[in-house]
Amino acid sequence: CRRFKTVWTDFPKSVVEDGNSQSNINDYCEALFNNKNCDNDIDKVNAVSFWLFVQNFGDGLSLTKNVNSNTNIFHYIMIWLIYTLKLKSGDKTDNVMKFYDTCINDDQSYINSIKDTNTNAYNIYKDPINSKLKLMNEGIKDISTFYDALKLLCNMYNDFSEDDPNCTQCLDDAKKFAKKYETLFNNNDTDIEDSLYSQILFILSTDYYNFINQCYEKK
Repeated sequence: CRRFKTVWTDFPKSVVEDGNSQSNINDYCEALFNNKNCDNDIDKVNAVSFWLFVQNFGDGLSLTKNVNSNTNIFHYIMIWLIYTLKLKSGDKTDNVMKFYDTCINDDQSYINSIKDTNTNAYNIYKDPINSKLKLMNEGIKDISTFYDALKLLCNMYNDFSEDDPNCTQCLDDAKKFAKKYETLFNNNDTDIEDSLYSQILFILSTDYYNFINQCYEKK
């Protein structure tokens, strides 16, 4: 969650809105691309998404293993990614599919713009996104509610302090998270335990209860 906090601090509204100033987006773009300016929303979102991926999972030989053993973090990145892309989608533009066609589906000219030092990590980055992006985009209609729940969950973890064993602010966010979770749970019309929607609900609730248990251990 600390990495998400960095992104939310750099772009208080969103990458596609605050990124227009180019003030904070340049560092993300320069880390990913060769001599390429992030002059459109897709490039900006991809640069930050890749940064989140590498910061959480690394960029070495254990990258694939780290992704597979931390599926909760990967799904959180996907929630952030789809939510951010949809902010600028409209009746005539589906930025999620535009992102897929440009950044994931082997657009060779785009791949050539990636720094050589990032090639291996970027190829690994594409694989899990390729397997989940369309499914999550089509199967989860209320992505903004998942995104709100993710922000509250991260606030809980980021604001946790050993000096505040009562977790005053954290527990306030926990109450808000519980309400968001209830909304998501009630909106789950698939009624299938292993559906993608249910899987992400389970991931959120697991991290929520892990946090609550951590709080009570400090009391």
